[in-house]
Amino acid sequence: MSYTSPYSFLPDEHMRLVGIIAFHWEAVDLSLQRAVAEITMTDCGGIAILTDMIGFRSKTEIIMAYARQFQSGDPLKWKEFVSALEGVKDAYTLRNKFVHARWIDGPDTTRPLRVDFRLSGGRLKQEEVPTEIGELYAAATAIFNAGGAMTTCLWKCGLMLPSQETPA
Repeated sequence: MSYTSPYSFLPDEHMRLVGIIAFHWEAVDLSLQRAVAEITMTDCGGIAILTDMIGFRSKTEIIMAYARQFQSGDPLKWKEFVSALEGVKDAYTLRNKFVHARWIDGPDTTRPLRVDFRLSGGRLKQEEVPTEIGELYAAATAIFNAGGAMTTCLWKCGLMLPSQETPA
């Protein structure tokens, strides 16, 4: 018995990059979960089941509430933090755009069509958008970079630092 994917029309490179986008996003989301656990002063392993169930917007609100202490005390750190969090929000949008896309076969085998749905004027509009491999590559890179910027910013705020314990 053989299996044929319903997405067999997608070039391998597209499918690979959709997987990379999902992987990079999971790394970003795990960082957000760890930051929430540290902010709430809870053991990361013990709270993982809860932080996994917290939605993205709620995680970013908790982290922003924590960072607000830097708004007047350290405006430069606050500005960097807001910028990093905006980058993560943009990364979330990119991840959803490609990972949750409905893909259909297009006239050009190197540019499959991504079906976008938009609300405009109270109407749902569907648009078939040819998607270049470069778009997926740019999205994967942007998500990776946003995660790195957020992690660096969290380190500067005293979160997610490596353990200072020495092995026994």
